[in-house]
Amino acid sequence: MYLAGKNNVSRKEYYIGGGNPKIMKDYLYEARNVLGVDTKLLIGERPDDGLRFNFDWYDISAFAAETGYKPYVSFPQAVKNLSEWVSSMQA
Repeated sequence: MYLAGKNNVSRKEYYIGGGNPKIMKDYLYEARNVLGVDTKLLIGERPDDGLRFNFDWYDISAFAAETGYKPYVSFPQAVKNLSEWVSSMQA
């Protein structure tokens, strides 16, 4: 958000992320593995809602070009950082 304000971006909407979109279930499995938990995720338990997404929607190249944004924390590292932060808040 800082970069968007600092660089006076031209568009009103951008996706901001790691630049490597995946299907949600892949993120959930990856988070579960990083956390080392044996939680059943219940993927596919609900009926398909019919929504279809296009990976091009999550392209961060326009935002990166206008602001110099570059993701520097991987998803697994972000999960680990969040887990450590939550743990520190409970101590």
